[in-house]
Amino acid sequence: EILTMMRYVVEETKDIYNALFRRLVGSEHIAPWDMMYLINTKDPFAQLTVPTNPQQLLALNLEFFKALGYDMSFLGRFFDHKQEDVFLDIENRNGKRSCAAMSSLGALSTGIIFYYDPITFEGRTRKRWSAFPHEMGHIVHAVYSRNVAGVSPAFVGESVPTMETFSLFHERVADTQDALYYFRDTLGYDDTQKELLAAWGLFQTLNGLYNIARVSIAEIEMHIHGTGDARKYVHEANLLVQPDVVDTSHIQPSAAYMITPHLWGSPGYYCSYFLAELNRIALAHAMQENHGKLFSEKTGPFLVENMITGNATPMCE
Repeated sequence: EILTMMRYVVEETKDIYNALFRRLVGSEHIAPWDMMYLINTKDPFAQLTVPTNPQQLLALNLEFFKALGYDMSFLGRFFDHKQEDVFLDIENRNGKRSCAAMSSLGALSTGIIFYYDPITFEGRTRKRWSAFPHEMGHIVHAVYSRNVAGVSPAFVGESVPTMETFSLFHERVADTQDALYYFRDTLGYDDTQKELLAAWGLFQTLNGLYNIARVSIAEIEMHIHGTGDARKYVHEANLLVQPDVVDTSHIQPSAAYMITPHLWGSPGYYCSYFLAELNRIALAHAMQENHGKLFSEKTGPFLVENMITGNATPMCE
């Protein structure tokens, strides 16, 4: 069912994706190995002046969550390095793992770890802007869920789609025109970029879904049928998501294209992020119906009341 769903989403949105790719990235035949380079360099987000200093990013995002209406007298302590149970490992140092992540200190702990490697995001403006609201969104979900359930959400069995819905939602809110305008003095944003950035936002949403589908479809096929034809499964999934202007005529099944990231020991784990992204889109739609826009002082209270249930309410509800 998950395989069918992912293929259906890709097939039903492919015309929109192709049109956006031609308009924003290029309409000439493109080599597959140039695709990500062109996307990253042509994205107008790369022209925004997103700080590289992690302390500046932290300060901006504390302001971001405050603007969403969260109670910072409660939430602020979880980003205060002076607290003995708060570990902010966000500065650059040699040998750091290349990622951004958050974690609790255990199911019965009140503490958190926030980890960020600045070098990883140095040349990736959009990802640098979204990494903090994504990971801080996890922290918000964790500490408010603990308030409801009395223990960490991991202890009461929050599903990956539930947890990632919350982080992806905050990541996307940070990309909205209202949020970018709010931080316009820092980012160098002006309204003349509004329509183009909105188009790129939709394109990046679809592109992210397609990348997850590409890996997940291959993973699940291997889990169902075994690894004997792994190259074929990866190749077919790769072809499914390619834009029509990308020249795949010389690409054949190869071990070089077989990647299985973020598995955490579970076959097909990565598809959870696909489900979370669909949930995030549905949540954004519900939020806009509720109070008109996503970047609003009503957003935090709405999420706390309706979504952060300590696993008491299924995500589908």
